[in-house]
Amino acid sequence: MANIGKRGAGGDKIEAVVLAGWMTAILAILFCLTPTLANSQDKANDNLSVAIHVSSDGNRCYAPGLVAAIKHFTDKLASEINADDGINGRALELQVFDDFETARDTVKNVSAALSNPDTIAMIGVSSSTRGRAVFEAVGNQIKDSSIPFITEMSLDNIFADAPNVFTMASSVRNELEVIQEMIAKGGYERPVFVGLDNDVYSFALEDGVADNPVGPGLAERIRVPVRNYELDETTSRETAEKIKAANADLIVIAIHSGPSAQLLSDLRDQDVEAPVMVLLGRISTINRRLEGGAYGGAISQIAREGVPNVYSERLRGRIWRSPKERWVFEDTKNEDAPGWADGSCNPNADTARQMYDPGNRRAVGRGTQYRDMLDLIVQIAREAPAGLGVPELRKYIADELRRFTEGRQVLKGLWRDWAFTSNRTAAGDTLLLTKSPGDDATVLSPIQYQRINGTLQKSSTLYTSIDLIRLSHIDTNDQSFDAEFYLTMKSADNRLTIKDIDFTNAYRSPIGDGKLLTHREIHSGDGRSNFPEGVRLYKVSGRFMFEPELSRYPFDTQRFSVSFQP
Repeated sequence: MANIGKRGAGGDKIEAVVLAGWMTAILAILFCLTPTLANSQDKANDNLSVAIHVSSDGNRCYAPGLVAAIKHFTDKLASEINADDGINGRALELQVFDDFETARDTVKNVSAALSNPDTIAMIGVSSSTRGRAVFEAVGNQIKDSSIPFITEMSLDNIFADAPNVFTMASSVRNELEVIQEMIAKGGYERPVFVGLDNDVYSFALEDGVADNPVGPGLAERIRVPVRNYELDETTSRETAEKIKAANADLIVIAIHSGPSAQLLSDLRDQDVEAPVMVLLGRISTINRRLEGGAYGGAISQIAREGVPNVYSERLRGRIWRSPKERWVFEDTKNEDAPGWADGSCNPNADTARQMYDPGNRRAVGRGTQYRDMLDLIVQIAREAPAGLGVPELRKYIADELRRFTEGRQVLKGLWRDWAFTSNRTAAGDTLLLTKSPGDDATVLSPIQYQRINGTLQKSSTLYTSIDLIRLSHIDTNDQSFDAEFYLTMKSADNRLTIKDIDFTNAYRSPIGDGKLLTHREIHSGDGRSNFPEGVRLYKVSGRFMFEPELSRYPFDTQRFSVSFQP
């Protein structure tokens, strides 16, 4: 179970698990992927309900693994809560509503949850376009009900006048400030925007890029019709020709991954290699769907789902301790969907998933985010004064949620630490990702823009890798082990050194305040040797702490990690 606590000092922890090759690895893990079924406690006529709003495939060709993950993690938490006396003796009941990406059904589902006298909270609604339809239809009822509603919408102006509505997404305004700063600092003069012709989120992105207070305006604004996540060939080719004619030095795209891949393919055919910023879609999906070779320019995006190829240490530890729980979520083909007969359904090559592939990480991430929001609501409800009726409990939860603001109070969730801004959007920096031409890897961009004391400040990304030399002196009584490894570091202008990071699980000396850790610099990053220029290399030796898992002794396996942070 996650717990609620005060935000402490220090940066976010970056995980590095010792194994040759990368920051994150595991010495020995045996996974048994067996689903755990959630059993809810039934207390008739005395339940408290939380509505979960999800969006399956609009043409119902597949039941998404993402939706399955949301249902799994929230169901499992509800079972744990009900097994532990529920919410002050009242059972928790989850209502799952699926709108199948249809605004009409979203409105109907939210209205149904509002009409349930036992509903104490709602979670979900991932689309700002469908969210706007909801608030245009029943916005006053949502506000008057005082039901705490944690959405996924990035357009916070949609619910600005409803103090009981929040979002687990970052504000599009915060994201746009970073994009505007990136365009200005990048020296671009002729950016072009390509967006959807019927999506309010895309419209907001377009206006934000066009009205850049610190950089240039748009050389061209293009809106294209995308239906069922497809862009027709003629429109794509004509759009590529417009971009080339505009002599764009930056192409900003907000049309989803599949259509973006089609457009980049046509741009490549037009010999256009201007850098691309994707604001609606994913680099990994675009790169996978590109036909005929990679795009010739750099492609960037906002890291809305975290840093690629990295799980938090908290979640990895949970997976390690619970190998028999379900951690893989595949898309499931709906054989009865009419699209398989008329040809409108397309085979999904991403259905077969492994633990750490991008599709499964996205599903687990979204599922645990919803689970964290449910956990936050339940923990607040459990702390409510005794004897509150449902209307009073709704208001109490909404009031307490507003106390979870950055710098004051935080939920230590399974996925991440959660807090809200004063606008009731998720707190946190907007990170940028980049894939360079000729490189399949998507990484954090070398330069980031962090919000410190309300203003954006330029900062450098630190790239690291660990190459293990040896482990020794593993002591389960002392909960420590010795490790020796090579550490490489790379940053913009070669500015950061090993002195700029703190090994957070390094063993402290029992006779002093220092850590039992030594390092030797082998290469400083200059160009006067055979080592790559700009890459620092260190040899590190020290003692580190770990949490032994001895429940399967004497045939146990152990996980040894080296954790560090700025």
